[in-house]
Amino acid sequence: MQRYRVETEFYVASDPVIAAARAIQRGTPPAQAQIDAALAEDANRGGYGQSVALGIQRLREAPAFWRGEVSGTPDLKQSVRWEPSAS
Repeated sequence: MQRYRVETEFYVASDPVIAAARAIQRGTPPAQAQIDAALAEDANRGGYGQSVALGIQRLREAPAFWRGEVSGTPDLKQSVRWEPSAS
């Protein structure tokens, strides 16, 4: 956990997408504006938060493909790769 900075860099509890997920777990869903802000490209610092946000974004985009609203296949490449900072 220490080597990969799990508690300091990978899982950043203050990341907006994690805060939104925790609010949902507590039964208090966040407002749509808070969700949209949590999914913004640079909103989350930790690798876990970035992964959750990317997954949600892809889930939001997939229906447009299946409904034929976009041409071509969705780009599923990850544009950001999280790496722990150097020791």
